Amino acid sequence: ISAGSTVVLYFQTLQTIIWQLVSDTSKEVLKATAEAVYNFAQAIATYSRSDFNDLLFFFNSLASKLLSFGDEIRVYMSLLLFKQLITVSPEYFAQYFGAVYSAINETASDKQSFVRIASYNAISCMSRVDQFKFLDMNAADEIFDRTEELIDEFPEDVVESLCLLISTIPDYMKSRIDDLINFCKKIVKLKKNHMILYMNFKWNTEIIDFH
Repeated sequence: ISAGSTVVLYFQTLQTIIWQLVSDTSKEVLKATAEAVYNFAQAIATYSRSDFNDLLFFFNSLASKLLSFGDEIRVYMSLLLFKQLITVSPEYFAQYFGAVYSAINETASDKQSFVRIASYNAISCMSRVDQFKFLDMNAADEIFDRTEELIDEFPEDVVESLCLLISTIPDYMKSRIDDLINFCKKIVKLKKNHMILYMNFKWNTEIIDFH
């Protein structure tokens, strides 16, 4: 059996069990599920490219359905899926940019912090899709507005997203260099040991500071 045939068979199996996985109440299980979807999508893209759009359509529909339920754990799962799907194929979401961004931004605004950070990360990933729309819709400003409230509790996630934006929208991020430096200082002051995190963030900020 070829690798392409194997991943297609796994996709058919995954479709039958995915609802059980995404309905779990453990955040760790949901994170692992989203990562597994990312890895599976990568395998489909490599070994069975003709099925790639079908997979993206299926999981985009699933993520949208979960988001529509409104309860926190399902919204959280939806946001994790959107982050991974956008990462694996940003071009697929170009046609849905406005709708996906608005849904992600609005649905999580009144939720607990673990949902808001998932929204923060998913919105940051939208910069992979279209940097101009991302800026036109003030998504970058939204990220900076939310950073202060999230950085103490989720420094790793915040740094991951800000470093991504340094890569995708460097000119805008250069205009916010003072804010970025202040975030670096804040990370150093946290009680936990985040020196490696700080050094990674500082290295990225220096890239845009001196170029």
